[in-house]
Amino acid sequence: MPIEILKNHDNKFLPSEIFNILSWEKLNDENLTLERYACHLYTEVLKKLPAVVRKWWNISSSRQKTFVDRLTTNFVSPLICEGELSSISANKEKNENMQVTVHFSTREVIAVYFIDEVRTELTIVLPSNYPLGPVKVDCGKNIGGRLSSRNDALQLALFLNHQNGTILDGLALWKNTLDKKFEGVEECYVCYTVIHQDTCQLPKLTCKTCKKKFHGPCLYKWFTTSSKSTCPICRNVF
Repeated sequence: MPIEILKNHDNKFLPSEIFNILSWEKLNDENLTLERYACHLYTEVLKKLPAVVRKWWNISSSRQKTFVDRLTTNFVSPLICEGELSSISANKEKNENMQVTVHFSTREVIAVYFIDEVRTELTIVLPSNYPLGPVKVDCGKNIGGRLSSRNDALQLALFLNHQNGTILDGLALWKNTLDKKFEGVEECYVCYTVIHQDTCQLPKLTCKTCKKKFHGPCLYKWFTTSSKSTCPICRNVF
């Protein structure tokens, strides 16, 4: 990276444009410097593989962790946050039964899901060092019935903080979960969510005795940890 960035990574007044993602045309420019390419690459990896970078950052030495945190907070996070929030703002009218409000200054997204007389809210707040720091997800008000639960918010938080998806992807996951709940799809009786956070599948494996349904990965984890091939609910052989 450029020397002025390495020596003054905590100086918020240095230009952040050097961390902008480059087009293919500019990447093939023979005048492109190694320092500029390093800045492009760091931003690109943070944007496409945030969970991987976050894991590396969390196990780094204290000195390295502090340096990366300040550099990211001052130069890269504002670019990535603006991109994420702009994408949500541009797509907010396309969601049936969901209203989304974006607050750029506070890096906050408020989603309201409504169907018939039922309304439920969700708030997502991006940290100043996003995506290094954890995204905060809070349940809001439930009006006319408890359609959304803390499990839904927890599922979304796990997705945003441990997967390489975008905030827009997370909102789509939350909405799909509520859609399926309204359609009468049962939750998995292991993780207590409708849509699995990794496979994005519905509970499909049914116990022949109690008729409860489970996600495949959840049932496999249950069999592995319990060392038994029994139903988690009725305890009969699955």
